[in-house]
Amino acid sequence: SEGVFKCPEDQLPLDYAKIYPDPELEAQVLGLAIRCIHSEEGCRWSGLIKHLQAHLGTCGFNVVPCPNRCSAKLSRRDLPEHLQHGCPKRRVKCEFCASDFTGEAFEGHQGACPQESVYCENKCGARMMRRLLPQHALAECPKRTQPCAYCAKEFVFDTIQNHQYQCPRYPVPCPNQCGTPSMAREDVAAHLKESCGSALLLCPFKDAGC
Repeated sequence: SEGVFKCPEDQLPLDYAKIYPDPELEAQVLGLAIRCIHSEEGCRWSGLIKHLQAHLGTCGFNVVPCPNRCSAKLSRRDLPEHLQHGCPKRRVKCEFCASDFTGEAFEGHQGACPQESVYCENKCGARMMRRLLPQHALAECPKRTQPCAYCAKEFVFDTIQNHQYQCPRYPVPCPNQCGTPSMAREDVAAHLKESCGSALLLCPFKDAGC
């Protein structure tokens, strides 16, 4: 390709037009017995040089590119594992929604598939498709947190009713039935003392004998 040809023995210029293959020498070389070029890696094949190329086409130790064109190069014996589990361009079908993904895209889909059956994150014991979780957590889960409608403190939903029996802001009627609209439980004592029209009071002259 450089246009200059020299004899490797005496370095004299050669006329490329006068160079011819030597079939007899080629046959001798191709008839030499050799081991596989991957013998040190464990391949036990041995044979004639002329059969080497055919062997490399099936040798488990020969390095080949991934047929999915993912840029990986690996030994042929490692290829099945790579194609099934490691190749980012392999095709994978989700077992829950049956959608088809590349290996790369499937890694992002795993743990997020809306059709996958999962347990409620609040540990209430319910199990459902992931796409139903938001509605369950918002309106159905007995372990969801919810603010008290009167004091605004957060409680687990299945305990909020017990809280209301003692909530200081829960509206209650006057125990004397004085006609005052309902008031917060914590305000009842002040109402009875200061403004209840039906409260019983001691006569201011009690000490004088009344």
